[in-house]
Amino acid sequence: MRTGSGASSTTPNEVSAFQNFIDLVTGGGASFARDDTIVIEDGVASKEEYLRVQFVDGDRLWFSAINASAYSRGLRFAHAAGSAVRQVTLVEKTVAIDYVLTAATGTITEVTEFGAGNKVLMTYSTDFVIPAVYGGTLNESPDLEESWGDWMGKALVSGTYQLGLYAVKSFSVTVVGTSTGYSDASRPAIKDFLVGSATAIEPNQRISSADNCYRCHGDISFHGSGRRGYETCLLCHGVSGSEDRPRYVAANAPATPSTTLDFRTMLHKIHQGEDLSQGSSYAVVGFGGAPYPNNFTAHSYEKVGFPAKPSGTKNCAVCHGKSNEAWKRPADRNHPLGQTLPTRTWRAACITCHDSTAHVAHMDVNTSSSGYESCDVCHGPGKAQNVERMHLIR
Repeated sequence: MRTGSGASSTTPNEVSAFQNFIDLVTGGGASFARDDTIVIEDGVASKEEYLRVQFVDGDRLWFSAINASAYSRGLRFAHAAGSAVRQVTLVEKTVAIDYVLTAATGTITEVTEFGAGNKVLMTYSTDFVIPAVYGGTLNESPDLEESWGDWMGKALVSGTYQLGLYAVKSFSVTVVGTSTGYSDASRPAIKDFLVGSATAIEPNQRISSADNCYRCHGDISFHGSGRRGYETCLLCHGVSGSEDRPRYVAANAPATPSTTLDFRTMLHKIHQGEDLSQGSSYAVVGFGGAPYPNNFTAHSYEKVGFPAKPSGTKNCAVCHGKSNEAWKRPADRNHPLGQTLPTRTWRAACITCHDSTAHVAHMDVNTSSSGYESCDVCHGPGKAQNVERMHLIR
């Protein structure tokens, strides 16, 4: 229950729905702290909303993203520049002591008086409904926007989507009085389903079979054995615009601007590891077992070598499949209803291995000021320097 109000500020700029942060006017952030509850546009119908602050970064208040539900997952509404932001004090009410809930109707009946005019905040869950627009990606931030394939706030596209379900068992083993904790995850159960006007299932074919991975890895288990199986990886790492663990989740984590977890970038870069021009500066921030603000682990891959011979990572068929044609041109990630900035699909794939300053400059020079890439002119299928020819095993 809301019992009081505290510090206040305003937003200097317009705030978009689904955004997981707000900026305050200069100096406004000094009055707020981690775990504060704020209200935006207090008393304004269809605009008033409450959020819990996860991190104060100067004059920016961060909330959360879809993979970290302990904090608010972002804004429900858009807010104009100059919108009021106020800290509020809440008092938790206890079921059966302060109130009773009639679950069938959702009716709350006070046992002890809440106080006339006091606002009551409630959190609840209900049956999931597929939204009409895309929310933020994993560890959402402004670093990776629509030119990286982030579709936050854009209309849901008809097509094939995938649902995955897996289980994790945690247990401990005690030997000579010392207990060690372990986790073991199952491979997932996967279901493709249709959304909107789509009429036929179109499976993801960038990699022809999970067996392509298991031939080298035997099994795939990551995140402290809490995730297992290639298909489980894709549930998170197949999302364009997804990012590594940010400072608003782990305040002492190193800054890794524009680092994506999307496999079309990260997986190529990891396997290229020791052959990267700037491998020592490539780091991915992941989970960590230490308490906040050190709840992160930074991973680097400059000593990883791709074992497939001949030609190492040039042997694209090892992962993608011998008869698979999908790797010969990067997949289009542009939203079909239009974007302000086009998605740079070639950059996201090619910069993973061709990471020298000269290669990056080449990509940028061949991208127009409006964001359109000309890579297909030389490197598209059938062209003089097409991907297949340039990756030819000699």
